[in-house]
This record gives sequence, C-alpha cells and structure tokens, in this order.
Amino acid sequence: MNSTAPNNPEKEIFEQAFELPAGAERMAFVQGACGGDATLCARVLALLQTHETAEDFLPEEPKDRATVLLPITEKPGDKIGPLPAAREDR
Repeated sequence: MNSTAPNNPEKEIFEQAFELPAGAERMAFVQGACGGDATLCARVLALLQTHETAEDFLPEEPKDRATVLLPITEKPGDKIGPLPAAREDR
C-alpha cells in the first residue's frame, strides 16, 4: 500500500494557474491542463474565482487598539488565580 497522498490535480493546476495573470492566458492554461475534463476545469476556475474575490481573513491593522496599558505587577513565583479559602480553625 502506498503511504503517499493521492495525486490532487485540482490543487496542482490551481497553484500553477494562480502564478499566471488573470485573463486569457490563465484560462488557456487551465483548459489545457485539464485535458478536456469539463468538471475539473470548472472546479479549478471556481477555486481561482473564489480566491480572487475573497477578503483577507484578518485585517492588516487591528481597528481597536488598547490605549491604556496596565502595569504588570506579577513576578516569577507569584500564583495567579483565586485566593485560597480562609481556614476556620484559627
């Protein structure tokens, strides 16, 4: 049994096509690379279109920045969390 991942022509064609400028050159490449497989061609073109129109997942700059920074008072060895319950046998 072969342990390598199966060949993924969609991914390979998409990655190569993405390097080309959008337009007739890219379209011709995709159609040629798909070798007449209309379904594969449509899927690759849909991936390219989605990638071109997708917005970035995260903005380059956060919109809200904290303007007040609180000083850090903890030091090595400090325990952070709730205080232990008071003992009643005192």
